Amino acid sequence: MLLLLLAAQAAAVSSEAAPAPAVAVPVVAETPAAIVLPALTNIRIRVLADLASKQNATGDEFDIELVEPISVAGGYVIPSGTRGRGWVIHADKARFAGKAGELLLGARYLKLGNVEIPLRSMKVGARPGKDNGGLAMGMAVAGGAVGGVASMFITGGQARVATGMEAMAKIASDVELPVALLGRDNRSFVPVQAAAPVPVPVPAGSTPVSQPK
Repeated sequence: MLLLLLAAQAAAVSSEAAPAPAVAVPVVAETPAAIVLPALTNIRIRVLADLASKQNATGDEFDIELVEPISVAGGYVIPSGTRGRGWVIHADKARFAGKAGELLLGARYLKLGNVEIPLRSMKVGARPGKDNGGLAMGMAVAGGAVGGVASMFITGGQARVATGMEAMAKIASDVELPVALLGRDNRSFVPVQAAAPVPVPVPAGSTPVSQPK
């Protein structure tokens, strides 16, 4: 009887000392509050104004918008259609004696919520589907007061840029963007469906052969 009591007490002590089994706790990745958009990221923008060397002056501003979404880390994007501002760095009318009009444009920023994303290196291109053969384009870099903005120098008669003309630009410096202002990259991939089997005609009078399963 004494041996049974001692064994029972030992079992009780052993059960009390045994550690509780470990429970796996799932690790949930935290969503960052902000993501950095790096400098020199290439973007495509669209001019939303009719501009001409005979009607615009140096310092005039105009609207621009983002043509294609800008991908940032974590599957987030700055959505297409995000608006911003550009400006006329230099404008000069065409004059007599063959002097062509001059129009030098720069991209200033995109505005995402209350965050301004600074831009630089605007290069105006031909508008798709339009005949821009009469425009002679040369590269020019403006320095000093305009902060080293680069853009296309357009000449040939009265220089013009039509609404909808697209241009390339770059992000001027690293920008911290709150995730709450960003969109998600919702591009989906449609799986390729296997083609349905084509039935093989069986000649009249022949016995069809069963296919192995």
